[in-house]
Amino acid sequence: MKQKTYYSFFILLIIILGCSKEESESSDNNSNLTLNLSSIFSNSYSANLGYDYSSNAENVKLIWNITNEVDLNNKIGEKNITTNNSDITINNLEQNQTYFFRLTGNSNNQTYYSEIVTINTSEIEITFNNQILSSIFTNGGGLKKIIKRNDGYLLFTTELVELYNTGIRVSKTDNQLNLLWTFVIDETNDAENLSGVFELNNDEYIAIAHKFSYTNFGLYNNEVYGFKFNNSGNLIWNNDYSANNVDANTHFDLIVPFSSKSNDLKVLFKSDSTYYASGGSYYRELHLNPNGQIISNSIIGSTSDYQFQTIAYSNNGSKYNYGGIDILPNDGLFTLDGMLQKFDPSNNLLLDNSYGNYGADDYIHKILIADDGKITMIGKNGHENGFDGESRWVLQTDENDGEIIWDFKESRNNFLYQGRDLTLDEDGNYLSLFFDIYYPNSHVYNLATLIKSDSDGNIIWKFVDGEDFNDDSFSPVKVFREGNEYLIFGIKDGSYLWLKKIKVD
Repeated sequence: MKQKTYYSFFILLIIILGCSKEESESSDNNSNLTLNLSSIFSNSYSANLGYDYSSNAENVKLIWNITNEVDLNNKIGEKNITTNNSDITINNLEQNQTYFFRLTGNSNNQTYYSEIVTINTSEIEITFNNQILSSIFTNGGGLKKIIKRNDGYLLFTTELVELYNTGIRVSKTDNQLNLLWTFVIDETNDAENLSGVFELNNDEYIAIAHKFSYTNFGLYNNEVYGFKFNNSGNLIWNNDYSANNVDANTHFDLIVPFSSKSNDLKVLFKSDSTYYASGGSYYRELHLNPNGQIISNSIIGSTSDYQFQTIAYSNNGSKYNYGGIDILPNDGLFTLDGMLQKFDPSNNLLLDNSYGNYGADDYIHKILIADDGKITMIGKNGHENGFDGESRWVLQTDENDGEIIWDFKESRNNFLYQGRDLTLDEDGNYLSLFFDIYYPNSHVYNLATLIKSDSDGNIIWKFVDGEDFNDDSFSPVKVFREGNEYLIFGIKDGSYLWLKKIKVD
């Protein structure tokens, strides 16, 4: 009987010890966390990393730094991880930079880290940086517009024909930027400037411009005209759209700068009371046919009621007015907020929004109207104190209410920013081109910055052309993408047509 009791006690002891061992192993599993991280690829602006982690991990994040001391207290970036056994891409990394990445996660109130993965980014390569069309000098004029065609490029420049006399030059190149033809429109002995171009469906174009000239009586005229030409460089017609005037009178017709996706050929004038007996200045809108004849001529209203600055006609005939507006006109200061207005084809106001720091000198320089109704804009977010605090600004708004969907800003002290071009590439990403001006007092210099961002406003990469305190005066105007190369056209030293081409792998 005693032997049986010992045997039962021994069995019970084995069961108890077995249960204790299972609980210990389970506790060990909860306290041990596996975090694995590996490099898949990297290039000049991004890194792709693969990862996996234990199923009991919580609050898993990827963190990184530019030193090998990388933890939750020493990092320059982080991204939450929600899907196990996958990969992740981090964009907007600097060129020629070493980065140190780690996974981190929690279990049982303890923090765990993976091994450090080191990644070196490469460099965005400048494949071309030189003058183009060396026979053409703007002489202090400017590169006003570039149109990319399947067979080459159309360039519109203004140039000094003679002292105090500027003309408009139109030039056509092939895809290798060899000059095919060029001609100059010089309507007066004084100043002329391009305001916009209609691209017709039959390889023909209508350019709208204004001309300034002095009368025989020492007064002056501002007048609007247009000219039509084809892809072979043949001038088809040249029409004056200002009213017939007597030389003794002063006429003030200014064209509002515009771009157009619409099949309706409409242009907006700012005209003085020469044409209207009631006095004051007015906005009038001309509707043209492809032969340059006026279909309709309507008065929109007084310049005291409207402030048209730059117009974008959409493909449905609506027009968008953008720029800057003084929302505090009675404070004794002239400061602007960014402005966006929308009008239907009958000129009814549908949208009237301002953006910025409530009078801190904000401005919208370019807009892009998408087919889905979203409006993307670039400009500057103004400064509060001197030059400190001004930012380059990219934002997207809803077409119906104008509310901001997303935006991002970047700034450096003592810099001013001008948005020069905004376009959408074939992958649905935005290309935003900026002119950055360092201007506290001296040494004044400038930089060209190209930012690529996705449809949600996340920066993919950024290219800054030029070093601080450089003497290379390059003013960017337009950007095009060709595969993995990006062509930045501009003006060098105020006179030379220039191209910078970068390769982004």
